[in-house]
Amino acid sequence: MQRQEGQPDLYAASFVADREGEFTASVKSAAGERERRLAVKAPRIEMEDVSVNHPLLNRLALETGGRVLAFADAPAELAKIPSLERKTMDPISNPLTNGWLPLIIFVLLISGRMGVAEVYGML
Repeated sequence: MQRQEGQPDLYAASFVADREGEFTASVKSAAGERERRLAVKAPRIEMEDVSVNHPLLNRLALETGGRVLAFADAPAELAKIPSLERKTMDPISNPLTNGWLPLIIFVLLISGRMGVAEVYGML
């Protein structure tokens, strides 16, 4: 606390809160003790003035090569922006068992093996 110049009975103190919440300030003096509850909320400066900053918006558009759109024109202008969607063709994969040729080859190989085994007595 610091005594204020010109007023011998007036003191001032400051406190910077590190978080939001409720705090209690208490002062003790020869005259007695007093407490006061304080609610601390984070400042929301951007919500105090919610109007559009047209000079800044125009400057940003000029510096970045863009242009400022009116709110009513936005849907039509946004529809003109080309999509970056890319369609890719998935290769059609047919499992080996999806055709007649693999089945015929399989049956011939099994039959040939059985025939050879029977001829040479390997069964």
